[in-house]
Amino acid sequence: MSSIRWWCACLILVSAPVHAQGIDFLDGDGFENGCSVDTDNDRLPDCVETGTGVYLSPMRTGTSPGNRDTDNDGLSDGDEVLGSVAGLNLPAMGAKALRRTVFAEYDWFDDARGCAAHSHRPTLAIVNRARDAFAAMPLTNPDGSTGIDFIQDYGQGGLFSGGSVLADVDADIAIGVNGAEFAAFKLANFAANRFRYFHYVLMPHSYAMGNSSGQAELPGDDSIVSLGCSASTTNVSNTILHEIGHNFLLRHGGNTNCNYKPNYNSVMNYRYQFPGRDTNCTVPGDGSLGYSVGTRIPLNEGALNEQAGICGIATGVGVDWNSNGILETSVSFDANVSDSAQLTSCGGTITAYNDFDDYANLNLAAVGTANDRGHTHEVIDCTNTPPEAQ
Repeated sequence: MSSIRWWCACLILVSAPVHAQGIDFLDGDGFENGCSVDTDNDRLPDCVETGTGVYLSPMRTGTSPGNRDTDNDGLSDGDEVLGSVAGLNLPAMGAKALRRTVFAEYDWFDDARGCAAHSHRPTLAIVNRARDAFAAMPLTNPDGSTGIDFIQDYGQGGLFSGGSVLADVDADIAIGVNGAEFAAFKLANFAANRFRYFHYVLMPHSYAMGNSSGQAELPGDDSIVSLGCSASTTNVSNTILHEIGHNFLLRHGGNTNCNYKPNYNSVMNYRYQFPGRDTNCTVPGDGSLGYSVGTRIPLNEGALNEQAGICGIATGVGVDWNSNGILETSVSFDANVSDSAQLTSCGGTITAYNDFDDYANLNLAAVGTANDRGHTHEVIDCTNTPPEAQ
């Protein structure tokens, strides 16, 4: 009789599952196998983090048991598989633990300042263009896919009902992302359980009554896209990537504030924010939306090789910097003269500068370390405006 009681007790011990968000973590035989151990503290027991790079189910996630954020997007594996502890259903929204995911919520103003009545709500064309640019990014994910899933809430319904139109008298945000007005709008309209998961993008007509396309924390989660009467599909989608790029810790020169560098082929560069990146090594932008891959040659403005241009001799595409009709091998020329702050941001007028690999340095995890109320992060003003607004 006693032996029977002992056998039953043991059966109960080995069969007892570990629960997380309603999921029983059992191995294929129905027995616990390391399910009491969570090495990386991501709420997924080691027994389900199979480390294969292939997601099958919450019972076989393919994630690493020793890395709480296998895909390095700032969202823990547990949150992307189970949803957050605070009830944010990230997997239903499209999050994947083996593929990078970035979430953004847009709130906007409707107004009639400076032109006919208009709304700053992102259109489907704007949202899709930004989404496609992220999807095309040359980053390899743990599951073998490339790109980033950019999931945007612009009030389209269902789980994406956070984005909304906001009432404001002047359609302007005083001061900017570190001001009391921005903070009040965010507090009233951004769900608390989205904090540290979603970027918050406010889309007024302007901020601080200025002529600026936007502003953002660097790094962080808050930004403003303010294009006034120039809110075309291209202008808005390009500026979304520009401002959220600052959240990712990118500057106007990549890793520096030196702006208008012709060899920094990124939407972060004022030279390419609105026209898009250069795709044929001729310097002017021709529509491509994205960040820099960091492959363009270094430039020394004191001795520019016009035959090498911005992509190197092997490409056969030169740049006539001084416009004299001759491709010379050593020319002194201020190639980023449009940067009015180059004495401080570039170290002088005739200087040397490099390209920067934005993709290798994207800090997607910055959203998880954002300071919601204190705004202790650096704030970047983006004074660039579309040509039609100048």
